[in-house]
Amino acid sequence: MSPIFSLQSDLKIALGIIAIVAFGHAISTGLWTVKAIGPREALGNRNAAPAEAAWGLRLRKAWRNFLENLAIFFALVLAAMAGGVSEAGVGVGALLFAVARAVYLPIYAIGVPVIRTLAWAAGAVGLVMMALAIFA
Repeated sequence: MSPIFSLQSDLKIALGIIAIVAFGHAISTGLWTVKAIGPREALGNRNAAPAEAAWGLRLRKAWRNFLENLAIFFALVLAAMAGGVSEAGVGVGALLFAVARAVYLPIYAIGVPVIRTLAWAAGAVGLVMMALAIFA
């Protein structure tokens, strides 16, 4: 009987979700830039910073936060792989982190404060689950 959660498949799914979220965010940021400064300026060197709408600023802050947390996530994935850890907590934590980040980015961009914080907290719980499984 195979376990419900398998580390390898959970990590593949989590990494796939993260890749989709990162790509979607890059596309949305690019579209925002074109809308904010126009296509001609967007195709140029962009020496002058465009005036930012509130949601555009939130989008950029969400991206920075995503990258900060992604560094921790990848460090934990690498630690699990290097240590040969096969605990379900790593895979479940990775899935929780990935889904929480998929929720967090658009919620932050549209400006829903309480749900945004809950999504961030869920992602943090996922990272803690991973760390506990790796270093336990």
